[in-house]
Amino acid sequence: MTVVDPVTEESYQHHAYIPEPLPSRVDLSAPTWSEVSEAASALARLDEAGSQLPNPFLLVRPTIRREAVSTSALEGTYAELSDLLEAEVLDEVQVPEQIAEVRGYIRAAELGLELLEARPLSLRLVDELHAALMHGTRGDSWDSGQVRSRQNWIGPHQCKITESYFVPPPPGGILGDGLREWEQWIHRDLEMPLLVSVSLSHYQFETLHPYIDGNGRIGRLIAILQLIQGGALRHHLLTISPYFEVRRKEYTDHLRHLSETGDWDTWIRFFVTGIKVQAVKALERVRELMEFRQSTRQKLTDIGLRGVVLRMADDLIGYPVITVPMMAKNYEVTYPAANAAVSKLVEVDVLREATGRRYARIFVASEVLRIIEDR
Repeated sequence: MTVVDPVTEESYQHHAYIPEPLPSRVDLSAPTWSEVSEAASALARLDEAGSQLPNPFLLVRPTIRREAVSTSALEGTYAELSDLLEAEVLDEVQVPEQIAEVRGYIRAAELGLELLEARPLSLRLVDELHAALMHGTRGDSWDSGQVRSRQNWIGPHQCKITESYFVPPPPGGILGDGLREWEQWIHRDLEMPLLVSVSLSHYQFETLHPYIDGNGRIGRLIAILQLIQGGALRHHLLTISPYFEVRRKEYTDHLRHLSETGDWDTWIRFFVTGIKVQAVKALERVRELMEFRQSTRQKLTDIGLRGVVLRMADDLIGYPVITVPMMAKNYEVTYPAANAAVSKLVEVDVLREATGRRYARIFVASEVLRIIEDR
């Protein structure tokens, strides 16, 4: 195929990789089947633990933000979770570029969870998620939310296509056919466990690379949504990107190895091991957060605190960074009442004031933040 470099406007002749349609069944080794079984069990335990809370959103909210930070880091955008949470509570119009990128994933994930309640995963739904992901970021362009009509490639920053590691299918009929086959495949009644089909689906989506930018983040979000749609999870309680973030080269090497060899077994074992490890860590996080919630409630009731103070304390596992105006709005109380409640939580070392200012103060539940950041 002929490609015109968008920067130099030079023309190049190069080859693109066209993946085969996904199989309806795969032969897996005993170690891989064992990993699939253990990962499914870990997800079931996580799902059960998350369902114990009357309002699972308190666990979903920090999970999405932890995933947002990590999935963005995988693509070279680095931000601290605490900085992200601070930017959210201050509701800043102008935020640093890296925070805007991370917030794009939050928009896409929350939209995906909402849309999934009404309709199944589809190319149209994924386009909507991509538009939400890219909106207002440095990668936002006229074709955000649309399958690319330009060639892209993967390699060193601003490299020529001839210097790339991988070139996905060219735009047009080949890419469109591949995406339609992918969409039909994920809805087939397949003779394979859900985790295996999610592993295959993720590889195919990343190999097709249907957008100019944001493919990795959207692909990992799709994997989580598939687990929810398939019934393995009721809520977004899993972060998968931290596992791949610390194994970035291994992650990309496995994808490339599969393209070169067709070795599904090795890729599936790597992918489901990541899900298993992250499900175990997520379960530990849920248990620690619930223990914090229970011990804090007991601590407050023992000293006679009631009402809005208890309600605030209960919700800190989902909102570990707060402001007084935010609390007044959330609990529909006056500013003085919210301020008094926050002050009580500071007095008993549940919250700490993080700015040192007399105005626009931010308060942090340090123990909650530690638990979230540690997973």
